[in-house]
Amino acid sequence: MNNIPIIPIQLQNLFDDMTFIGNVPPNHKLCVKSKCYSNSSSWIHWSFRKLDFESSSLTVNFIHNTCTAASQAYSSFSKTQFENVILSKLILLRNGIKNIQKTYINDVKTSNSLETSLLIIDLILPQKIKSQLGLISNNYNNFINDEYVIEYEKFINQENNNKKVSKPIEIVNKKENELKEISSSLTSNLSGISDISAVTALASSPPNKSKK
Repeated sequence: MNNIPIIPIQLQNLFDDMTFIGNVPPNHKLCVKSKCYSNSSSWIHWSFRKLDFESSSLTVNFIHNTCTAASQAYSSFSKTQFENVILSKLILLRNGIKNIQKTYINDVKTSNSLETSLLIIDLILPQKIKSQLGLISNNYNNFINDEYVIEYEKFINQENNNKKVSKPIEIVNKKENELKEISSSLTSNLSGISDISAVTALASSPPNKSKK
């Protein structure tokens, strides 16, 4: 009798909500208030949802809060006897959300909001389970490592090329220094000529040809 595990009340309520969402049939919507399912193709069920003030936003908020609570529960009980139960409920919950997402396929806003709830689950599921569910490739880590190596090699090659090729600012400075040397040389050559007309004549006169 003493070996029977006592499930904390918060987990009991959470498991009820996760099971409710996870067991939703295809092409059905949640009736959050009455905890039942509504056939999305039945006008009677549509009327029932309206009369009970059910809505897609109410469904989205309920699912989001359940996923958040499930994430917190997994963090708190991951090293206890409840870990495997929570994981199994998370998988069930994810399948239910996928069914609901298909039901709201024509409602972009609701579908995108449900995608956020799926992300909460995917972030806490262990790598091994995500691989088994086909959420990631078995070569995911190898892919990441290969991409990292490729990008690193590109960075190193670029750095080496930068060392071989002069940077634009260095080329500009070099040209400025060359112009300063030419200007200084011209100034010294013309420093002895005081008459501006002589300078003009000197600049316009053709160069002397050497005699053969």
